[in-house]
Amino acid sequence: MTTQSEKETRYLCSIFNGLTHIIRSPEFCEECAKYNLVVFDNFQHVDKTQLPQGLTNRPVILKDNWTFTIVASGYVAPLPILRRPSYTENTWTVPINSVLLHGVFKDMGWPSIPTTEGLGTFLQYIDCYSEFPGVGKILVDLDNVVYVSAQSCIVPACPKQNNQTDFHFQAFPHPRLQSEAILSIVSTHEGTSIQLLDVEDDMQRSQGGGFCVLRNHRREARSFTSPIRSLENSNLLESFVTLIQIPLVYEGNRPKPATIVRPGIFPELANKTGYRRDPRLPIHVTIQFYGMTVNGQTSSEHLSILSNWMYAAQQARESFWEEWASYWGRKMQEVQNNGWERLTASQPSDMRSLLKRDMSWMPTNR
Repeated sequence: MTTQSEKETRYLCSIFNGLTHIIRSPEFCEECAKYNLVVFDNFQHVDKTQLPQGLTNRPVILKDNWTFTIVASGYVAPLPILRRPSYTENTWTVPINSVLLHGVFKDMGWPSIPTTEGLGTFLQYIDCYSEFPGVGKILVDLDNVVYVSAQSCIVPACPKQNNQTDFHFQAFPHPRLQSEAILSIVSTHEGTSIQLLDVEDDMQRSQGGGFCVLRNHRREARSFTSPIRSLENSNLLESFVTLIQIPLVYEGNRPKPATIVRPGIFPELANKTGYRRDPRLPIHVTIQFYGMTVNGQTSSEHLSILSNWMYAAQQARESFWEEWASYWGRKMQEVQNNGWERLTASQPSDMRSLLKRDMSWMPTNR
């Protein structure tokens, strides 16, 4: 007898296959062009046999970042990305502390609400949030600003009992490898997680060919979740993930990746020694927008919405995260002013649990 889980997987695979067929069609690409978008799905496998010699002496090519994309629940293939046609028109700089992160702490069991602290301060005190041993080596001279780009994915969603879907990310090194390793930071409405990704660490490589990027919840490796809502009814400030990559180089002898494969356990950072920040390359931040489809179909309206979100992020620049934090601040104020039940009556379950907490967790051991 077919189980409910097997039915969900088959359903998701069917709409995934239908969606990717549509996205890769010439007609869809022509439609994307009307909204100044292109489809990127050239995710190439880079392994240690391809590592170039003298990496730190090579010319810096800023656009050769690692590429992040979404992998839908129940599937291993990465989803195609929608981007602007060129690197220059899709990339801008903002002050490092204008990038705000969701609440994070060592135990990862704290509320997921925006902090008032920027990325620069977060990295300066990274020992407050993780066991990464590179304290004092993360920020370099060029980190007054970070490079930012926006991209979007259309995610096939399989409705669960609580009307949520889950997904994770894969990270792909650029074939013209600029950095052998990155410190990966992913910030969502569920909190902020930190992983170290190394091209030689095959233990973290997924079936899809990229490096699996998951969520750290009380030291457990979990997928990210999102309420299922149509693109037409979505708010851009609730429909994005902040993906950050910090380039690293090997320090001294080439380190031996220390990832221990223990199912369900989040990759530890405590033993990740032998790395330091690559002073040649800037920090890159990707604003990853996503929209849901439960039937594998997409439309011109969907492309228009996603294109407008990406344009809005670029126009807002450093104020993007400020607007996002203000949005959540207003939500919290409504909780205090109007009462809990009234505010959350129409909110998804994960949003209710998020909003119900206060901000008393903020770390003070500076």
